[in-house]
Amino acid sequence: MFKCFIGLLEISFNSTAQKLKSFSFYLGHPKISTAAKRFYKNLPGYQKDHSRLYAYYDKNEITMVSVMDSIFSGNNDTRPFYLYLINRMSPMSDGEMTEVICQREMNFVYKNASFFFHFMHDNLTEQKKYLTQWANNLAIWIPQSYCPKKRNDLVNEKGEEEAQNLIDKDTGYCNRAFRDDIMHSLAGENEAILKLADQFFSDLVPSEKKFVTPDTVVVDLDRDQANIIVKKGANFQLRFPEKAGGTGYTWNLVQTPVLCKLINKEMITRQHPAGMTGVPQTTVLTFTTEKKGFEDIRFNFSRIWEKDVPPVETKILHLKVE
Repeated sequence: MFKCFIGLLEISFNSTAQKLKSFSFYLGHPKISTAAKRFYKNLPGYQKDHSRLYAYYDKNEITMVSVMDSIFSGNNDTRPFYLYLINRMSPMSDGEMTEVICQREMNFVYKNASFFFHFMHDNLTEQKKYLTQWANNLAIWIPQSYCPKKRNDLVNEKGEEEAQNLIDKDTGYCNRAFRDDIMHSLAGENEAILKLADQFFSDLVPSEKKFVTPDTVVVDLDRDQANIIVKKGANFQLRFPEKAGGTGYTWNLVQTPVLCKLINKEMITRQHPAGMTGVPQTTVLTFTTEKKGFEDIRFNFSRIWEKDVPPVETKILHLKVE
């Protein structure tokens, strides 16, 4: 299969307004590729049956990757259209296609942070739902690409022991470092852009608040059902079984709980060689209890965009809050 890696490049920015124009403008634009126009016209069919997209990708990977790579074009007239297309691809992607998209999205934010946040801001009504999607995709790829690079930099700067202390023993270090790089590059942007970036990174980087305290109940959900008793006002943490990353499947609440509130979600990626794909990840959810009572809380392991497809797995937590 065709593989292409766009390395982490020197950050450059463009703060010009990036409002999407009419799609007739893009479909008639000579600089928009035929492949991109074809993908747009076939979107309704792909959305109705994702297997059509997977089949097309398998047979035309080089063409599809070229459409994704067009977000790196320096043409600000056409680039918003390619960003729109990759936003539409991502929720439908699977397996290798997901990893290719994650790779490009991370590199695009790293290289073009100002353009990215201006595009999302200027098209907020249509594109807001994709902010969390991008944050989730970055969470998949930062450990696989940015983190090894950051570790090498630390080894060269401070030595192997310091790199182990900062990165190997702190699963959130790379996400925070990535956030700090981007926020530093956005210095001088207007308040609306900085606020949007802060919102974006709140999905990617958990708060510095200490979620696990001595009285926190920690449960490994290695079985289909579990029982816990927690005092009102206390936190509890659920650790789900390790699963391969990059598949599009995640652990999600079936419905919002009544007795407790989700306060943190973290994806812990197993240590791995640089460039390795499908790296196993552990989902960790932390809740705080707000009311006394009994409640059954269900979690599905599924792709959130597949509304009519049964989940691969379901876990049930029997919660008692005293």
